[in-house]
Amino acid sequence: MNKKIGMIIPKAAFLNYTYCKAQGGLFDSIKQESQRVMGQLVMELRNPEIHRQGEIQLMFAAEQYPRLSQDKDAIAWHSLQAQFQQAGYVIQVQHHPRGFSIHVNWTQLSLSPPSP
Repeated sequence: MNKKIGMIIPKAAFLNYTYCKAQGGLFDSIKQESQRVMGQLVMELRNPEIHRQGEIQLMFAAEQYPRLSQDKDAIAWHSLQAQFQQAGYVIQVQHHPRGFSIHVNWTQLSLSPPSP
Protein backbone atom coordinates (compact mmCIF):
# COMPACT_ATOMS: atom_id res chain seq x y z
CA MET A 1 0.00 0.00 0.00
CA ASN A 2 1.46 3.27 -1.13
CA LYS A 3 0.24 6.10 1.08
CA LYS A 4 0.98 9.72 0.17
CA ILE A 5 1.54 12.10 3.00
CA GLY A 6 -0.16 15.41 2.32
CA MET A 7 1.73 18.61 3.06
CA ILE A 8 -0.20 21.43 4.61
CA ILE A 9 0.55 24.63 2.76
CA PRO A 10 0.42 27.68 5.01
CA LYS A 11 -2.10 30.31 4.02
CA ALA A 12 -0.60 33.35 2.31
CA ALA A 13 -2.74 35.62 4.50
CA PHE A 14 -0.96 34.31 7.61
CA LEU A 15 2.47 34.83 6.06
CA ASN A 16 1.47 38.30 4.89
CA TYR A 17 0.28 39.19 8.39
CA THR A 18 3.59 38.03 9.88
CA TYR A 19 5.53 39.95 7.23
CA CYS A 20 3.57 43.16 7.83
CA LYS A 21 3.97 42.83 11.58
CA ALA A 22 7.74 42.43 11.17
CA GLN A 23 7.90 45.47 8.90
CA GLY A 24 5.92 47.48 11.46
CA GLY A 25 8.32 46.37 14.17
CA LEU A 26 11.25 47.46 12.03
CA PHE A 27 9.66 50.87 11.50
CA ASP A 28 8.94 51.20 15.22
CA SER A 29 12.52 50.38 16.19
CA ILE A 30 13.90 52.88 13.66
CA LYS A 31 11.50 55.50 15.02
CA GLN A 32 12.57 54.77 18.61
CA GLU A 33 16.25 55.02 17.71
CA SER A 34 15.60 58.27 15.86
CA GLN A 35 13.82 59.73 18.88
CA ARG A 36 16.75 58.78 21.13
CA VAL A 37 19.20 60.46 18.73
CA MET A 38 17.00 63.56 18.58
CA GLY A 39 16.83 63.67 22.38
CA GLN A 40 20.60 63.52 22.74
CA LEU A 41 21.13 66.26 20.15
CA VAL A 42 18.53 68.55 21.74
CA MET A 43 19.99 67.95 25.20
CA GLU A 44 23.43 69.00 23.92
CA LEU A 45 22.02 72.09 22.20
CA ARG A 46 20.28 73.18 25.39
CA ASN A 47 23.58 73.12 27.29
CA PRO A 48 24.57 76.82 27.60
CA GLU A 49 28.24 75.90 27.86
CA ILE A 50 28.39 74.83 24.20
CA HIS A 51 26.55 77.80 22.68
CA ARG A 52 29.79 79.70 22.03
CA GLN A 53 31.36 76.72 20.29
CA GLY A 54 29.16 77.17 17.24
CA GLU A 55 28.95 73.45 16.54
CA ILE A 56 28.70 70.00 18.05
CA GLN A 57 29.53 66.57 16.76
CA LEU A 58 28.14 63.45 18.39
CA MET A 59 29.08 59.86 17.65
CA PHE A 60 26.53 57.05 17.86
CA ALA A 61 27.65 53.41 18.08
CA ALA A 62 26.16 50.78 15.80
CA GLU A 63 25.61 48.50 18.81
CA GLN A 64 23.26 51.05 20.39
CA TYR A 65 21.61 52.17 17.15
CA PRO A 66 21.66 49.11 14.86
CA ARG A 67 18.69 50.04 12.65
CA LEU A 68 19.78 53.61 11.92
CA SER A 69 23.36 52.45 11.39
CA GLN A 70 22.25 49.91 8.79
CA ASP A 71 19.56 51.89 6.98
CA LYS A 72 21.23 55.01 5.60
CA ASP A 73 18.13 55.91 3.57
CA ALA A 74 15.54 55.56 6.34
CA ILE A 75 12.76 58.12 6.30
CA ALA A 76 13.78 58.90 9.88
CA TRP A 77 17.06 60.40 8.59
CA HIS A 78 15.25 62.77 6.26
CA SER A 79 12.84 63.78 9.00
CA LEU A 80 15.60 64.40 11.55
CA GLN A 81 17.65 66.48 9.12
CA ALA A 82 14.61 68.47 7.98
CA GLN A 83 13.66 69.34 11.56
CA PHE A 84 17.10 70.75 12.32
CA GLN A 85 17.28 72.59 8.99
CA GLN A 86 13.89 74.17 9.62
CA ALA A 87 15.22 75.33 13.00
CA GLY A 88 18.09 77.04 11.14
CA TYR A 89 20.95 74.59 11.75
CA VAL A 90 23.33 73.11 9.23
CA ILE A 91 23.36 69.36 9.89
CA GLN A 92 25.50 66.62 8.38
CA VAL A 93 25.23 62.89 8.98
CA GLN A 94 28.17 60.61 8.28
CA HIS A 95 27.91 56.84 8.36
CA HIS A 96 30.91 54.68 9.16
CA PRO A 97 31.43 50.98 9.96
CA ARG A 98 31.09 51.49 13.72
CA GLY A 99 27.93 53.60 13.55
CA PHE A 100 27.34 57.20 12.53
CA SER A 101 28.14 60.74 13.59
CA ILE A 102 26.06 63.88 13.40
CA HIS A 103 27.56 67.34 13.07
CA VAL A 104 25.31 70.30 13.91
CA ASN A 105 26.52 73.82 13.13
CA TRP A 106 24.99 77.18 13.98
CA THR A 107 27.84 79.48 12.88
CA GLN A 108 26.06 79.76 9.53
CA LEU A 109 22.32 79.52 9.27
CA SER A 110 20.66 76.87 7.14
CA LEU A 111 19.29 77.99 3.79
CA SER A 112 16.05 76.18 4.52
CA PRO A 113 13.13 78.61 4.86
CA PRO A 114 11.75 78.91 8.39
CA SER A 115 8.56 77.03 9.08
CA PRO A 116 5.44 79.03 9.97
